Amino acid sequence: MSEYLTLGHVDPHTAMWMRDVARAKKLPTVRQLSDPRYFPYRFGQAFWAYVAGRWGDEMVGRLLRDAGKSGDVEKAIKTIFNLDANALSQAWHDALHTAYDPLVEVTQTPDKYGRLLISDKQGGGNINLAPALSPDGKHIVFFSEKDLFSIDMFLADAETGRILRKITNTAVDPHFESLQFINSAGAWDAQSRRFAFAAIKKGQPVLSLLEVTRNRMEREITLRELGEILNPTWSPDGRYIAFSALVGGLTDLFIYDAQPGAFGCLARATSGF
Repeated sequence: MSEYLTLGHVDPHTAMWMRDVARAKKLPTVRQLSDPRYFPYRFGQAFWAYVAGRWGDEMVGRLLRDAGKSGDVEKAIKTIFNLDANALSQAWHDALHTAYDPLVEVTQTPDKYGRLLISDKQGGGNINLAPALSPDGKHIVFFSEKDLFSIDMFLADAETGRILRKITNTAVDPHFESLQFINSAGAWDAQSRRFAFAAIKKGQPVLSLLEVTRNRMEREITLRELGEILNPTWSPDGRYIAFSALVGGLTDLFIYDAQPGAFGCLARATSGF
C-alpha cells in the first residue's frame, strides 16, 4: 500500500518485478501477499494498481475499511467485488499476463546476452546489488551480504568474477553505519583509480571517496544540509562529483568540488529550473 500511495500505479521498478515473476509463473495469490517470501511493497503495489484501475480508487479505501472492520479480508473482497479471493487472484494474474506476455515473447532472458559473473555459487552472496564496472573494464565494485552480518562493498575481477577483497565492513567499522545500496550505486572516476559512494555516518549523509588501488579512504565528506545522497558520478576530469540528494522531502541534483585542497563547494545543479 505504501508504494502505491507514494509512487502511484506506474512504476518501472515494480513493472520489472511483475514481468519477471509472470515469466517464471510464480505470481502470488491474494492470500499469499502477506507471506514474507513475497516482497509486500512491490506485489502489493501491483495488486492495488490493478484494483484501482479496474474498479476505481475509491474501492481501494472501501476494501481497506471493510476488511479492517470485519477482520475478514476474503469476506470484504466477496462483498465489494462479488468475487472470491481465488477469482480475484486469477483476474489479477490474467491482467498481468495480458500486459507482459507480448513483451516476454519478443525478449530473451539475461543469460542469452551475457554470462553469470557473480552469484552465491561463485563466491558472492544471495544478494548482490548495484554493480559498478571500472572504465578500464578490469574491476567491479558491488554490494553483497556474502559475509552474513551486513551489506558490504566488495571488489571483484570483471573477467572471472573472483572476489579480490572486501572494501567495507559495516558490522565493525565505525566509519559507516549504513551504505546506500537499495536505490543507489557508487561510481569510478575516469582513471579507474578512485571510487565514490554514499553512506551514513553518525546519522549524517556522507560522500566517501575511496582510492581503490591502495584500498585507502581518501576523503569522507559529511553533507549535513542534505537528507540522503544517491548515485554519485564523476566529471571526466575527476574534479567534480554530481549526485542526487533528498532535501526537505524532495530530490534534487547537486555538484561537489572534489579537487584536493578546494573548499568543497556544493552547488544545486537544478537552480533556476
